[in-house]
Amino acid sequence: MAAPLLPRSSSTSALTAPLLLEDLSHAAAHAKNARASSTRAKYARAWQTWEAYALDVGVCPLPADPLVVAAYLAHLANEGLAPPTLGRILAALVDRHRTEGHPSPGDSAAVRNVMRGIRRSHARPPRQVAPLSVSQLRRIVEALPKNLNGLRDRALLLVGFGAALRRSELVALQIDHVAWMPEGVLVRVLRSKTDQEGRGVEVPIHATGGPLCPVAALRAWIEGARIKSGPIFRSVDHRCRLGRKALSDRSVALIVQRAAKRAGYDAGNLAGHSLRAGFATQAARAGANLAEIGRVTRHASEGMLRRYIRLGTAFEKDPLRGALGL
Repeated sequence: MAAPLLPRSSSTSALTAPLLLEDLSHAAAHAKNARASSTRAKYARAWQTWEAYALDVGVCPLPADPLVVAAYLAHLANEGLAPPTLGRILAALVDRHRTEGHPSPGDSAAVRNVMRGIRRSHARPPRQVAPLSVSQLRRIVEALPKNLNGLRDRALLLVGFGAALRRSELVALQIDHVAWMPEGVLVRVLRSKTDQEGRGVEVPIHATGGPLCPVAALRAWIEGARIKSGPIFRSVDHRCRLGRKALSDRSVALIVQRAAKRAGYDAGNLAGHSLRAGFATQAARAGANLAEIGRVTRHASEGMLRRYIRLGTAFEKDPLRGALGL
C-alpha cells in the first residue's frame, strides 16, 4: 500500500481536482517502488499472518496495541523463528502502521525489550561461509566439464571471484554492462545491497593471463554461447541449449557447491559468498590495504573488511617465533 501523500485534513475539493488526481497516481506509483518487489511481498505475507493472529485473540490489528505485538513476537520466538526473521516481521508491522498514519509499535519500550531479550536468549554465532582460496579455485576450475555448462561455470566462478561480486550482482550482469579495456574489463553493477537506489558503479576486473584469468573466461563464455544481448549468465539445459533468462542468485550457490564437490572438496561450508569472501581474503594475504580491497568489494563499512584482513594474515607471523618447533 502506498504511503499517504497528503494529510488527511486536506480538502475534498482539492483531492478531486483532475490534475492533482493524475499527479497523485504518479506519486503513488513512485512510492510503491520505494522498496523492492520481493520486500513488498514479504511484508504483505507478514501482515496477513499478523492479522490472522490478531483476529484469533480478538484484538484490532490496526492500530495494534504494542503489548499485543510484544506477545506476538514472543509467540513466534517460541515457535522457533530466529531473531532476524522476527526483525523483518516487526519491520512489516511498523511499515504498515506508518503508511496508515498510526504510531509505530516498534517505538514501544515493551516491544524493544522483548526483541532485545529474544536476541540475547537466541544468541549464537552466525554461520560463516568459508572463503575460496586461489589453490581451491584453480582445482575447481580444472575439474569443470569440457562443455557449455563448464564454460559458463568457469566464467561465473572467475568473474565472481575476480570482481568480488554478490550473487545478485553476478546474475544481473548484462552484455551492455561490460566495457572491454586493454587492462581487463569494467563491469557496471546497476544495483546492489549497498546501492538500493540503483546509482550504479563500475567494478574493474583485471586481465591476469593464465588459466584463472576472469577476463579470458568471460570472453570465452560469451563467444562460445553466442550471446549478443541480454543476461550474461543463463541456464544451459541437458542438450547444451542456452536459456533466455538470467540465472537466479540461488543458482550461484548451487554452481559453487556442485563444482567444489566435483573437485573433491566438502561443499558443506561453501556458497555463492565464498567467491566474494575469497577475493577479500586473498587480497589481504597479498598485502592489499582497506582502501584497495574496498574499492572492489564496496562494503558499506570497514568492519567486515577488517575481519577478512585478520583472516588473511592470521598466520603471517608467529608470536613465539617458532619456539615450540623441534
